[in-house]
Amino acid sequence: MNRRKGFTLIELLVVISIIALLIALLLPALARAKQLADSIVCLSNVRQIGLAENMFANEHKGLVQPDTDTGGKTSGGQPWNLEYTETPDPDHTMFAYRYTTYDPATGQYVPNANGPVLKDWASALVPYLGGQENQSFMNFGTNGAGSKVFLCPSDPTLNDQYPGYQLFNNVAVGTGGSTQPAPSGYPGYFQGYYPVSYGVNADIASANYNGQYAAFNPGWAFQISSGSSSSSAPTAGAGCKLSSVANPASTLMFGDCGVRPNPGGMDAQGSNGLFYCDETYYTSAYTYASALPANVNVETLQAVADDAALRDRIPLAPDVLPLPLGDPGGNNMGWLRHGTTINIAFVDGHAEEVSPSDFHNVFVDPH
Repeated sequence: MNRRKGFTLIELLVVISIIALLIALLLPALARAKQLADSIVCLSNVRQIGLAENMFANEHKGLVQPDTDTGGKTSGGQPWNLEYTETPDPDHTMFAYRYTTYDPATGQYVPNANGPVLKDWASALVPYLGGQENQSFMNFGTNGAGSKVFLCPSDPTLNDQYPGYQLFNNVAVGTGGSTQPAPSGYPGYFQGYYPVSYGVNADIASANYNGQYAAFNPGWAFQISSGSSSSSAPTAGAGCKLSSVANPASTLMFGDCGVRPNPGGMDAQGSNGLFYCDETYYTSAYTYASALPANVNVETLQAVADDAALRDRIPLAPDVLPLPLGDPGGNNMGWLRHGTTINIAFVDGHAEEVSPSDFHNVFVDPH
């Protein structure tokens, strides 16, 4: 009678060792493959958003949706019009407005008691991304699946209870501002974290007023340089006009943006919320240009990366950019998405994966 011969202990250990070796070799390759796939999806996202912005502008006399806060009332006391004198919109035709407010607690839309309100920039693009006019960026498409276009699949905040960052102005959610608890140390302006992984260029998308400033909201105004050096005369931004952008193929419109938690609710420069690292906006912020290295063009993304306050919003590995100010080190603050690159959509609608070595070729300042 024949007996079946089994494996010896040594043979089993050899087989296990080979399997372990193969796993050790394959796992990094699989991780790199997933990172590459996620980066491709992210690049597709920013490209779609950039093209949607161009379609929006084509239907709105060359204007993009403001990231400027509605401001409550106009100087004449009328509610909810855009109050900045250089961009009046009494007929509500220049930009996108919402007439109802979506309440995520009930899943219902309720009328705005005070009339139309400027949509946030993400919701304004929903009709150009396959959604309906009355939908927000969080719930459009089949079962809300369209909202994924605003989410980088490598964004480390996606598994949080409140994914994303502070979109901040005119968000079409809730009837009394943020319904989220403010993180420890945050001042009263905290507007909640919303599922958007990308930042808009505030130098382009902020309404201008008084001929000098770009307005983020009535309390926050900023200037940018009219030239390539910090000594250039300060001026306002593009005032939401794409035609004011000097180099559309080289100027950032949207990009990977956002780092959180914001350490202690304060950024390097203190009180100006436009520069907080968990808000989804890019700006060249002329105010701080004087602190940049002399050989850096203040109009570029390199200037953003070199500025102590502005750089913190760029989600890059800490061996590429310094850790966000306020991080004592060793904390995953949500900066790492694609390793040593970020994905950018340019004003002309095309998108690229950009490494820090090319930041000096990417303009943020529209002039």
